[in-house]
Amino acid sequence: MSINEPISTIMTRDIITVDVSDTIRDVFNVFEQIKIRHIPVLADSTLVGIISLTDINGVKQCAKFKDSSGSDSLLDVMTVKQLMKANPVTVPVSHTIKQAADIFLQGHFHALPVTDSNELVGIVTTTDLIKYMVKKEG
Repeated sequence: MSINEPISTIMTRDIITVDVSDTIRDVFNVFEQIKIRHIPVLADSTLVGIISLTDINGVKQCAKFKDSSGSDSLLDVMTVKQLMKANPVTVPVSHTIKQAADIFLQGHFHALPVTDSNELVGIVTTTDLIKYMVKKEG
């Protein structure tokens, strides 16, 4: 194992995606069911953003603060497009694990969509990197 291996070595290939028009409640339910923390956002099969569980939890807290009943009904009317981080940083599938790690160190995010000729083919997270390093040392 080497950090000069391609990112495809550690990326998740079976990607869960959501559409820009999905409600935040729908996406929250996906996060709850699948136990992931980042989901690429598509519009007409094109990557346009990324949304995280942290983003949604922030909205949930704000909604509960504004509504004294503790309701989070804002999740039913707000769409992914309104909350996602548009134009996410991506990495080409040809990048190495080290190159992806360097990008994580420079940015303030924890997931990178992986592309091949501008098509989404995977996602790599800081957790994937940590698992790789632990496995490498073990």
